[in-house]
Amino acid sequence: MSKLIRISDISADKLESLSKLTGQSKQKIFDKVLTLYTYEQTLKKANEQYAVLKKNKKAWKEMQEEYKDWDVTLGDGAKDD
Repeated sequence: MSKLIRISDISADKLESLSKLTGQSKQKIFDKVLTLYTYEQTLKKANEQYAVLKKNKKAWKEMQEEYKDWDVTLGDGAKDD
C-alpha cells in the first residue's frame, strides 16, 4: 500500500541527489534511511537502559554473573562458519 507524505524541499533535494548518485529509487533510499534510523534509535535506547542498569550496583552485579553463566556456551566445541 502506498501512502503520501510531505517532506521539506531540502529533504526532497537530498533524496533526488542520492537517487541519482546510487541509481536507486527514492522509495528504496527512504526505506533504507528509516531502517537505519530505527536501528540508531533502538541502540540509543538500549544504551540508555544499560546506563540505568549500571547505576544499580546489585542489578549490575547480577547481570555480570549471568554473563559469566552464558560465557560457558562459547566452549561448546561447535566450529565457526
